[in-house]
Amino acid sequence: MISHSKISVDSIIVGQGIAGTLMHFALKKRGKKVIIIDNHHKGSATKVAAGGINPITGKRYVKSWRFEELMPVAKETYRALEQLLDIAIFKDRNIFRILKNAGEENTWLGRSGDPLYSDYFVENPTVNEFGEHLNSFPSVGEIRNGAQVNISHLVEKYRAHLLKNEELISESFEFEKLEINPKIEYKNLEAERLIFCDGAASRNNPFFKYLPFEVSKGEALNIKISNSKLEKILRHKVSIVPTTPENYWVGASNDWDFVDDTPTQKGKEELEGYLNQILKSKYQIVDHKAAIRPTVKDRRPLLGKHPVHHNLFIFNGLGTKGASLAPALSEKMSDFLLNKKTLWEEIDIKRYEKLYLPQ
Repeated sequence: MISHSKISVDSIIVGQGIAGTLMHFALKKRGKKVIIIDNHHKGSATKVAAGGINPITGKRYVKSWRFEELMPVAKETYRALEQLLDIAIFKDRNIFRILKNAGEENTWLGRSGDPLYSDYFVENPTVNEFGEHLNSFPSVGEIRNGAQVNISHLVEKYRAHLLKNEELISESFEFEKLEINPKIEYKNLEAERLIFCDGAASRNNPFFKYLPFEVSKGEALNIKISNSKLEKILRHKVSIVPTTPENYWVGASNDWDFVDDTPTQKGKEELEGYLNQILKSKYQIVDHKAAIRPTVKDRRPLLGKHPVHHNLFIFNGLGTKGASLAPALSEKMSDFLLNKKTLWEEIDIKRYEKLYLPQ
């Protein structure tokens, strides 16, 4: 969008990853005029992520946080985006878990017997689908009601939608050009509010860098397994996620000590090592990607209003669960912005207000 005259909008969003995309979509549904500023950064976490939605996670196989509230909104939102953009991005997928020892099997059996978990565990799973491709393991488990969202495709198609409707400024955000008066003024834009959805870049954001961001580098492979049509996600130390027939996303590694977002030989070898433990079929590495993702120590997103500048907001810290969190949280954030509804305490940045030191 190129214009030299003053443009008035309701909201400016900085960043068009999964958070910025769904924040824009939620506000537009409410009839608001919104502009996104985004530099199309190739190493953004959204462009590398698999978009998996997993109802049961961790070594103890516990239900994902607020999953019953998040999943219906996610499914409804992604279906609506499919219609808007004329794309197919959402697919229900079961998740196959390898249980590598008796301890894991006992934990699995104990959890699967819990009536509160009956919607998520498949009784008597078999390895039929994976038969010729999978190495031998002591036992397996299967989770239902999971899903996968092709979020990189979604973000690219939504970017084209924004450009078509002149709702995107394709450039980096320049903090020195921001003026915070009764209204937000940025270059030729005037807005009621500005929402930072800028992912890992927020750790250097002068307004929100007081928040306890922890950033990690994740690396992933795209592989091809000839004569394979696996439909389920396979999980064992890493995830193997179907993307297109014979093609799979593999990842992700997790590195807290990194220099930049460039893929590394070390990361590639680590992922290949896990793959070789899982698969007996030969595979071809098609691509190798890396990105830096924002996480938070308490593993809860960061949403809310700046302690001093009440027209500055943040929607960030979705971590590896962005595909499941972003739809419902963008709705929560919209109601917070427009209808003065409260945010869940677990996600409101008020929990870190004591860390803010006035500038």
